[in-house]
Amino acid sequence: MSEDQHIPKSIKLLTLARGIRWFGWGMCETLIPVLLFSFSRNYVDAGILRSIYDIVFLVSLPVVSILADRIPAKLLILLALGLYPLIGISYFIAGTLGTALFIVVARSINGVTWCLDSVGGDTYLRRFALDTQLSKTFGYLSSLPNFSWIIAALISIPLLPFVPIRWLFLTIVPTAFIAYFVLSKAPLDEVPIQEKSSKYFQNLMTSIKGIPSWKPEVWGLAFLVFLVACIDLLGTFFIPLFTYTESNNLVHVVLITVVFAIPSAFAFWMGSFIDKVSKRIFIAISFLIAALLLILLSLTHQYTFQLIGIFILGILTVAITLALQSFATTISTKDHYGRIGGVMAGADELGAVIGPIAIGALIDHSGMSITFLVLGVVAIVTAGISNVWI
Repeated sequence: MSEDQHIPKSIKLLTLARGIRWFGWGMCETLIPVLLFSFSRNYVDAGILRSIYDIVFLVSLPVVSILADRIPAKLLILLALGLYPLIGISYFIAGTLGTALFIVVARSINGVTWCLDSVGGDTYLRRFALDTQLSKTFGYLSSLPNFSWIIAALISIPLLPFVPIRWLFLTIVPTAFIAYFVLSKAPLDEVPIQEKSSKYFQNLMTSIKGIPSWKPEVWGLAFLVFLVACIDLLGTFFIPLFTYTESNNLVHVVLITVVFAIPSAFAFWMGSFIDKVSKRIFIAISFLIAALLLILLSLTHQYTFQLIGIFILGILTVAITLALQSFATTISTKDHYGRIGGVMAGADELGAVIGPIAIGALIDHSGMSITFLVLGVVAIVTAGISNVWI
């Protein structure tokens, strides 16, 4: 990247470590909807299995958010990298034995690790990034890992006829260990405030009690993140799964998931543009475009059109997420970066908990077309009120 000279070395090492780990996940993650559906009777069951990860994330989030403001965020990420191999092993055992228990184990461990990884990573970035380049820096952290993930997903395609799905999940193990080694070379981040460990849970309860007094823009921010998470589920879970049930073609599943992920690889450049525009106006316009696209997708299930639509939807979700990350940082203070990161991650995961079950039930009851239409209408309403709410 020719424009990365202003990105601190610490964030470059964090990005490299995440890119290595995501390569391992790219070899198998596109197939998770298919694996979960093999243990399910319908879309709701698959959505429930998917939600286990997000439920555990939400349970872990308050403690991790407090810790991120009290100890170096790098330590949280290293802990996550040490646990990631257990996920790949659990998925492998589930596929080998046909036992749903190990799916639950894998999803549960993943909830803890991504909580540590995402909150820790965002906090680490905020402590090193330049205030004038927040969207650009968040984009940098997103671009390389997503590009790595896409390459790995494409590499997995020719392996599908010859390698059982469960074996691909073992690629998570070595890449997590390599990522751990890379990140260990990064500098520790400085913590603005130090408090005794005996006050952790006192602070936790204070944070929970303080939720009703959030500023309106924090509530608005949380709702927008929640909605983006629900829309994101279409590209990462339900449309790939719907494609599989319609065609029984694993290559189609991988391709449509990869197409949705491609815009993430260009988040660095998208962030550079977003840093220069009004975040409020940009978010409102992006939601309006997403609404129109969802309504168009409700009119056809033709695979080629879905590929085009999912690509545009991927651009919009990445762009909105970057704008929201930047906006969240500007309304927070340095000693509360962990907390605002927790709000962002919590709203995202709440959408990922409720979304799979609600969307799965809607698909089972009314079909994919009505589901697109309903989400499109919600996005139109959101576009109308977002510029006032945040």
